[in-house]
Amino acid sequence: MKRLAISVSVVAMLAALSAGVFANERGGSAKEAHETPIKGTIAVQRAKGAQATFPDLAKVSLFTAVDVAQKNTQGKVLKTELEEEDGFLVYDIEVVKSDHQMVEVEVDAGNGAVLRTEIVKHHHHSGRHQKHEEQGETNEKD
Repeated sequence: MKRLAISVSVVAMLAALSAGVFANERGGSAKEAHETPIKGTIAVQRAKGAQATFPDLAKVSLFTAVDVAQKNTQGKVLKTELEEEDGFLVYDIEVVKSDHQMVEVEVDAGNGAVLRTEIVKHHHHSGRHQKHEEQGETNEKD
């Protein structure tokens, strides 16, 4: 009976790991698959060629979004991207803090509010990033 319980636990653990690998193959982590969706101010569709219209839709400049992310994290910007997240237009900004911790900040492209901040942990053995949500939606303006 004890052996059966261990076998069931191992199967459950393998299933959970498989779900995480599947999520990573889609470009995200298992944590991302369970994140609370963000609510931005500019709704966009994820369609072929839609990204070409994103700069025209953004009401907040890239420079403003970078400034917001740097003030929020006290770090230096490593990478930025204007993208669709949960059906809304956001600036996805990766910042490196003074302690070398990487943080991803999602800034609303409509009003400049910080929608989500995540700590990004790099796994040396896999070369992938894993994100851990540090705070949920903040500074949301109605």
